[in-house]
Amino acid sequence: IFVMTSLWEGLPRSAVEALVSGVVVVAYNTDGLGDIIMSDYNGYLVNIKDVSALSQYVIELLNNKTKLDRLKNNAKKTIDKTFDIDYMVKQQEDLYCSVVNLKLE
Repeated sequence: IFVMTSLWEGLPRSAVEALVSGVVVVAYNTDGLGDIIMSDYNGYLVNIKDVSALSQYVIELLNNKTKLDRLKNNAKKTIDKTFDIDYMVKQQEDLYCSVVNLKLE
């Protein structure tokens, strides 16, 4: 179980890497995480600073191996190639090149 208590994020690579590794994410509902964490599918999001809810989900998962295993399996299925770091860098590179080429013409 990966617990993330950041109060602000864009799209945290650590959460992406956790999912790719088949690790369930329990985190504060900060920007970006809502795009990849689906409650009771691959993890849980709770209101920012709600430590009680955060800990309740962790305890629930630790006490329910069947649920934890289901969410772990779903976590592996969540991230596709669009979140791959090499793919993302290539997309940015292509965008920059297209902007430079437009300006040169």
